[in-house]
Amino acid sequence: MVEAAFTFGAVIFIGMVFLILKLPRPVVLWLLGHSLLVDVVVTVFAILIHWGTMTGLMAAAIAGMCCSIATWLGKKLIGYKVNGRIYKGALT
Repeated sequence: MVEAAFTFGAVIFIGMVFLILKLPRPVVLWLLGHSLLVDVVVTVFAILIHWGTMTGLMAAAIAGMCCSIATWLGKKLIGYKVNGRIYKGALT
């Protein structure tokens, strides 16, 4: 059961990454600037979708944790935008 939760969590997270990659750069920078909001919305949405089974809830929690790590890493590498000001990341 634990392996399934990690696998499902990883698949959910990879799906979110592909969605983010399709967004325009200004939108990505804004989302990274509001990373707490993104983390809460993604985690709650994933929990609501996967409600009903322990494996589903664990997968949603793992996807939420991966999203939190990804937003933190994205801010460091890509940068972010807060109040109209853009903060550059290590790769930009």
